[in-house]
Order: sequence, then structure tokens, then C-alpha cells
Amino acid sequence: MNYQDLIDNTDANMVVDGMNIIKTNYLANGEFLPNTNPLKIDSFNSAKNHIDAGHAFILNPDDLKAFMATSVITHCFDGWLYLSHAIDSLLKGDKGIAIHLAYYSELRGTLSFLARQGISVNNSKNLGINNTGILNSSNSKGTHVATWKYLESWINSNSVSHINLLDYFSVRNKSLNDWVGFMPSAITPNIASQHALSWMKDWSFDIQNYEDDHIFRNTVTYQPQRLRDNNAIDFRVKFSAISNIWKFLEPSGSDKFALLDKYLFSMLIKGIYDNNVPVGSGTSFEDYTKNTFVNAGLSMDMSINSIIASGINNNLFNMAKDPAIQSANGELKPLNIISRALLMLRIASGCAHDLLKTAGITNTNIDFYLNNLGNNNGHWKGATPNNFEILWEDVSESVEMIDELLNEPEDIILHDLYSIFSKELHQFKQISRACFWGSCA
Repeated sequence: MNYQDLIDNTDANMVVDGMNIIKTNYLANGEFLPNTNPLKIDSFNSAKNHIDAGHAFILNPDDLKAFMATSVITHCFDGWLYLSHAIDSLLKGDKGIAIHLAYYSELRGTLSFLARQGISVNNSKNLGINNTGILNSSNSKGTHVATWKYLESWINSNSVSHINLLDYFSVRNKSLNDWVGFMPSAITPNIASQHALSWMKDWSFDIQNYEDDHIFRNTVTYQPQRLRDNNAIDFRVKFSAISNIWKFLEPSGSDKFALLDKYLFSMLIKGIYDNNVPVGSGTSFEDYTKNTFVNAGLSMDMSINSIIASGINNNLFNMAKDPAIQSANGELKPLNIISRALLMLRIASGCAHDLLKTAGITNTNIDFYLNNLGNNNGHWKGATPNNFEILWEDVSESVEMIDELLNEPEDIILHDLYSIFSKELHQFKQISRACFWGSCA
């Protein structure tokens, strides 16, 4: 099957089956997959043998389901770790390495998302799954090309359901899917999901951006650095942008990324309003939004009021639309690809959380994975926190400290920052903390 056919024929419900297989058979042993699953050690050759060996080797569909379910979780966490290292590189003054790592961050986030849809990308040997069994890809392109082609095919597919996309985000303890039912216009979740696809394309999922990011990654990875851009770095701009990103990621109860999801809610409801409320009806966008909250039995959210007043605009979304290398002068723009990676990882975290929740898997069930990850990366010491929001507390203090520095008139000198604020900077760069509260229970 080609890219579009494989996407059109996969069934995301099979991935839930895979997580249930893991829950029933493997979690009690402290593992996602047993060593008897051939995909665990070498997914490429296992897929290759399945596709090419003329049925001399046949993968078990249950093994593939479980592998896909595991991939949703592990690709997501790996993607956040790449993003932390990208930000670390940027704040150490290495823009090229920041672009390199941020590209792999968005790639891993996309692989997580595709796995949740029932697609396993294994270099040039890619597989899908539905209730009839394993589907084989006929394409021979490698991981990078295939990943963006599958993502493009999913976005453009008329066969797959995009409704689950609305379940990945929440505002005031209600998913965007729930909110659609409170909007004054009679609109189905299926139509609403098309609006979500529209803003995905606008601020993050322009496939040409991702393909360009691959090219830019090759440029900074393989060509001599600082020939094209050895300019002094304005660290005030960099620190301000990362501080802005952190504010988007702050958790609030059941809302995993409260401010970011409020922006996405505002974009969704604006698209629905523009397409369903006639001009001259007498109902303003502000009134339409307030009526939606009334229908939900809630008071109007003041943060959303502010977002609407700003024109639903923020520098994060603006940067996500722009290239990582300026074609005119070769200037490196790592914040642009970091922004795209962040938005993709927000989707991946929604996929991971939705999958674990649907299968009834708690943090305790996967503590063998979470505890080592948290300790190994210095996010905590000893037992896994009962509530991952506690990981925000240190970050909040660091963000406040950075904001105070940004308000000072003096230049931000990196040497001095690392000498005086090493602890705060360490926490400020650990953006992978967000994966714990964003992806888990």
C-alpha cells in the first residue's frame, strides 16, 4: 500500500487493543514488551522480514499492536527529552545543535502521533494495522520522508476519523470535543475536527515546513558551522521566548497545558463562529464565546477573554510558521523549529494520555518506566511524585527569576548567568518535565 492507502485503512482502535494486551500480560513484570516480541529489539529487521521474506517470517498482529502502543508513550517522552536538549544547546549558545535536536524532537512527536493512529514507521519498512491484520507499506522511503508523508496523508484523508484530535486537549476539565456540544451553532464533532485540522495546518502542520526542517537539519548537521551565522546571540530574546513557552505549559488540575489549550480552544471556536454565524446576525464573537460558557454552566474564562482581545495571537504561533534558516542571509532561527516541535509534542502528549486513560492504566502501573526516567534525568530523587504538578513548582520559580532579569536594563551575559544562577537555569531548561504532567494521569 502507498502512503495514503495505508493511512486510510488503519484502525486506531487496534492500538488501544495493544495497550490492553500490555496491561494484561506485561506491566506486572515491569515491562511494556517482553523480549519474545521481535519488534522490541529490532523493529526494522522484524518488519523487513515480515514484508520481504515471502511469509517465511510472519509477525503476530498482537505483537505489532503492543509495539505501536508502546511507541506512542516512548516516542513522546523521547521527543520531550530531545526538546530539553535543544533548549539547553540554544541557551549555551549553539544554534546549529539546537536546530538538529529540535528537528528530532518534532520527528519523535510525529512518530508518537502516527503510532496512535495505527502506523509503525520503521525506516523503509512501515506497517499498519486493522481488524483484518497487518498492512504492509509498498513505499521504500526512509524514516524522515515517510514520517512527513504519512502525517500529510492523515491530515488530508477522507477515510479516517479526525474526531479523536479534539479529545487530546482540555479547557476547564472539558475536552474540546465536549465543548463542541456547548457551542450555540448546531455543529457535529466531525465538522469541528475539520476546523482543528485547519489550525493545525496553519500554525504547525504545514508539511512543507517539516520537510524544510529536515533539509535545515542536514545543513547544520553536516556542513561547517558558523560560516553562515557566527553573529552574537541576543540572549534576551532567547530567554524571553523560552519563558513564554513555559507559561504555555503550566498545568492546572485536569488541564494539562492550561494556557496553550485555551489558545487552541479560542482558535477552534473562532473558526466555527466565522463559518456558522452570518455576518450581520448581531452576535459578536465575544458574545458567541460567552454563550458557549453559559451553555456549559460555567462563568466566562478571563484568560480566554484576554486571548480574544489580543486577536488570538502569540509569538509562539508566529515563530512556528517561519523557517529555521533565513534564506537571504543564512541566519539560524532555532526558536522557530523549537516552537513547531513543542506544538507537535503537545499533540503527542494528548495521544499518550488518551491511550493510557482509555486502557485504564495509572501512573502506578507504569512506575517502572516513569521512576527511572525521572531519576535518570534529574527531575526528582527517589520515589515518583504522587502528583506531577509538583514538578512545575521549581520551574515556576526559575521562570520568575528569568522574567525579573529580563526587566532589568543591563545586558544578559551568559557567563554571569551560569556563574550566579546555575540551579535556576538547570530547571529552566528541563522542559521535558512537562511530559510527565502532560502525558500521564
